This record gives sequence, structure tokens and C-alpha cells, in this order.
Amino acid sequence: MAQQAAGDWQVYDAAGQRKYLNEAEVLRFLSAADRLPDSRRLLCYVVAYTGCRISEALALTRPQIDPAEGVVLATLKRRRTVHRRVPLPPFLLQQLRAMPVGDDGRLWHVHRATAWRFIAQAMAQAGISGRMATIRGLRHAFGVRCATRAVPPSLIQRWMGHASLRMTMVYIDAMGSEERAFARLVWWTAGPREAAHTMAIHPPPPHAAGGKGQQRRQMQHDLDALRRENDRYRQAIHGFLANVPLSGGALTVSAGVC
Repeated sequence: MAQQAAGDWQVYDAAGQRKYLNEAEVLRFLSAADRLPDSRRLLCYVVAYTGCRISEALALTRPQIDPAEGVVLATLKRRRTVHRRVPLPPFLLQQLRAMPVGDDGRLWHVHRATAWRFIAQAMAQAGISGRMATIRGLRHAFGVRCATRAVPPSLIQRWMGHASLRMTMVYIDAMGSEERAFARLVWWTAGPREAAHTMAIHPPPPHAAGGKGQQRRQMQHDLDALRRENDRYRQAIHGFLANVPLSGGALTVSAGVC
């Protein structure tokens, strides 16, 4: 099996195209999923809301749904099965609990290839194509969303079932287009012609109470807090990894481990 150094893995391919769906694409995907039969729709939702692998979703059984907590997924990419709990919103848990199940308690009795077609159908209806229009793209979208919300790396690792924090750190270091809201704080003001053109294409949103100055200060405060939090996590993780003995001088993981 091909091997890939964890530090070489990225959320962009060799051509620079992102492998994850951005937030607007995920919302379009979920809207398209809403037009599918309930069983298929809920499979789409579980993959998007947990970042799980398709085999992990298909292995889900009724006893693994805790209406007060979330779902317990079996991490199937390890030498031994490891279970992890991923929280889900109440509306999704309630609908999963209401699904009919077979004698074995499983929610879905379909082959992996069939499940892939369900996902592809919703992607096509949402107008999403390219490298990110896959189940793996939804998994990466979940990781990036966690990172941009300053979820602790150890929690992202647990929710996604990563064997190594090195894989999780890829999401911490790669924000991509999700940083644009913060990047606007450091962009220089364009000249009159460019500013007028920009305003015509992207009109500013209505200001919240307190005016533009307060809104900008709040954004700056949020950005500073996110940077400090990520710096603390990055330093702690790099310090931890520096003391982990590596076999042969390099840590390798399977190409499909993420």
C-alpha cells in the first residue's frame, strides 16, 4: 500500500485545488439532500455532521445512537476497532432514532458503492463538481470547519478518528478561503474606481447595533482570540510530537488514513 508522510498531506491537490467543500457548498449539498428519500437524506446528514468515513456511517446501529449525546462510531481504519462519540444536534438524533432498522439494528443496508451514488446524486443536484465533490470532501469540510471554530485539536482528532495528531494539525494550519472574513481586516482600501466596483459586486452587509466600528473591533477581537488559541495548541502539540520517538526517522501513515 502506498505510504505518505503525514507532514506532506494537504487539503489541496497537486494543482492547488482544494479537496474540501467550503461552507456555502456544504449548505447547498444539505439542501439538495433534503430532496432525497429520508434514508438517503439522513445518510448525507450523518456524513456531513460527523466527518465520518462512509463505512463508519453504514456500520451505525440503533444502540449506537444516544438521544442525549450523539452517535458512537466505530473507527475502522485501525488495526483494532476503536469507538468514538461524536455529538449531533437534537433534530438529527431524533430523526435517526425514528428510522426503521433490520434485525441486526443497522440503519442502512446498502453497499458502499450505492452510498457513494447517494452522495454523488446530492452533489450533482447542488451543482458541486471537482475534487471536493466526494464523501472525502465532506470529511475534510468537517475538519476545516472545526479548525476555523477553534475546536481543540485533541477533540478534532477524537471526532474524526485520527490515529495521529499530525493529521489533525493539517486542518489547523490550512484555513483556505475560510479566512477571507478575517483577511479583509488587513487588506488596503482600494482607490475610488476599484472601491466602487467592489461595492457593486459585494455590497456590505447591514451593520449591527453599535455601528461599523464596533463590528470591526469585534472581528479583530475574535481573530486575536483564534490566533492565540491556535498558537497555544500548536506549541503544545509540537512540543509533544518532538518527544515522540519516530521509527526510522520519519512517521508514515496510510494514504487513505485521513
